[in-house]
Amino acid sequence: MTRRIDRIDTGPRFTDADAARLNRMFADQGTLDMLAGVLRDRLAGDVAVVSSFGAESAVLLHLVAQVDPATPVLFLETGKHFPETLAYRDRLIAHLGLKDVRNLAPEARLVAEKDETACAGAGSRRLLRNTQGPAAGPGTGRI
Repeated sequence: MTRRIDRIDTGPRFTDADAARLNRMFADQGTLDMLAGVLRDRLAGDVAVVSSFGAESAVLLHLVAQVDPATPVLFLETGKHFPETLAYRDRLIAHLGLKDVRNLAPEARLVAEKDETACAGAGSRRLLRNTQGPAAGPGTGRI
């Protein structure tokens, strides 16, 4: 029996009105309070953080770990990362105490087709939409 490939819906889940409501709700709140509402209180439903585990990602991951270290963190494992990148990812996971990091593997043919000179963000989003591996829920995105 062949296992069906999981797909993660990366399309928009909220309307502009939803975004405006959340912006008003958190207008006078600090970042940690906003994250607590989104992650712990699930004001936006099931949420996962997509991370490249680059230097800039460490700031958001640190904040997420302070609020809820069990928040799913999705890492797109293309098999093309430098060993140093993977070692840094592993050190950051241990240092921050992240408890649910999921390595998502896109189909090999999609990785092979990705234009290495193209914008990493657009290419990674296309790969993420076609991932094999555990799905985080009905939708994911950056916070």
